Amino acid sequence: MDKEKLNNTANDYLETGNKDLLDDLYRSICRSWRISTQRPDDCSLFNEVFCKAVASFKGGDFVSLLSFCYKNAKRDRHRYMRIRKYREIPIQSMTDDDGSNQSDPNYLVSSFNLEEEVITKIFKKKEADKLILIDYLLESAKIQFDSTMTAIIEEFPRHKTINALGKALGLSRNTVDRKLKSLARHYDGNRFGDIQDYLAV
Repeated sequence: MDKEKLNNTANDYLETGNKDLLDDLYRSICRSWRISTQRPDDCSLFNEVFCKAVASFKGGDFVSLLSFCYKNAKRDRHRYMRIRKYREIPIQSMTDDDGSNQSDPNYLVSSFNLEEEVITKIFKKKEADKLILIDYLLESAKIQFDSTMTAIIEEFPRHKTINALGKALGLSRNTVDRKLKSLARHYDGNRFGDIQDYLAV
């Protein structure tokens, strides 16, 4: 299809909005300009330019508009690739002062385990926070010298229920429950936050 027919097809599409005309125009230009899917980069660039040209076309010489836009896009891509290639550092030349080769796949491998380090720090902080809380509660409740309460606090994390805790200490469930409630009355949520944060494993 010659240039005049291509332009006529483009103008007909502009007037009617018929998608078949647009498909015909696209295929005809691809054939005459030898745009091939064998070269994906060129095909992708052409498709992008074609869509932009169709969107900006107001009538007249569509082929010249498309040709102008496509040449500019190819020039811009070539310039971009040239600058990118210039700025790249060949991986073979990357060596340390000590002569070790950074292109070695194991160069950046480290024995440092970030996940384990984070979990350890969180656990240590949580344990420290628990001790601060217990000291505060004992002091507030004036029970530093209550041996029963001290035993309950020490054994509490090891047992799932109050019954199990009471049996382990040789105390009744009511005694354990009463002691824990008296301790809980001194808990300051504004200062220490949610109590569940201290009970979570």
